[in-house]
Amino acid sequence: MNFVITLLNTLIRAPNLKEILKQIEGSDYFKVEINPTNITVNSDAYLLEELSYRGRIFIATNVPSKLAYEILNRFNLDSFITRVVSAEDVGMFTTNPKFFEYLYRMTGIQRGTGYFITSNTLSINNAKSHQFKVVMIDREGINSVNLVDVIKVKDLKKIVELTGKSYVDTKIGDSSLRCK
Repeated sequence: MNFVITLLNTLIRAPNLKEILKQIEGSDYFKVEINPTNITVNSDAYLLEELSYRGRIFIATNVPSKLAYEILNRFNLDSFITRVVSAEDVGMFTTNPKFFEYLYRMTGIQRGTGYFITSNTLSINNAKSHQFKVVMIDREGINSVNLVDVIKVKDLKKIVELTGKSYVDTKIGDSSLRCK
C-alpha cells in the first residue's frame, strides 16, 4: 500500500493556515513561508508509525521540501516518511494536475493503488482524477462539502483501522506514548 498525505492541516497546524490555503487556491505557485516555531502537530499524527507498517508514506506539500523535513524532524515524524514531494520541486501547487504527474514519477506509485489523505478540499479533485483513493479527514465534523467517491473519516486512527487487519488500541504499545 502507498499513502500520500498532505502536511498542512492534515498532520500539522499553523496560526495563519486559513490564509495560506486561500492564497494557494488562487495561484499556480509561490514560495509558502511558515515560521516552524509556531507550528503544532495534530495528536493523531503519531499514528503514522502504525500506518508505516502497512506501506510507504509520502508527504505531498505546498511548502518547500527543506521546511517540510524541518517540521517532520521537529516532531519526530521523519522516520515514518519515505519521501517528501514538494510543490517547490515542480513549481506547481497540489491544486495543479502537473503536480500529480510529478508525484507519480517521484514515488513510483502505480495509478489506482494509492491513498491520498488530506484535511483540505484543495487537491481532492486532482487526486481523484489521478486515480487515488481519496480520504478526507474532518476532525471537527464541519466540512459539509458533499464529496463523491471520497472516504470521509474523523481522524488518522480511523484510516489506520480501515487499512489494517485488526483494531488499533492506542492505549497499549508504542502508540500509547504518542496518542494522548
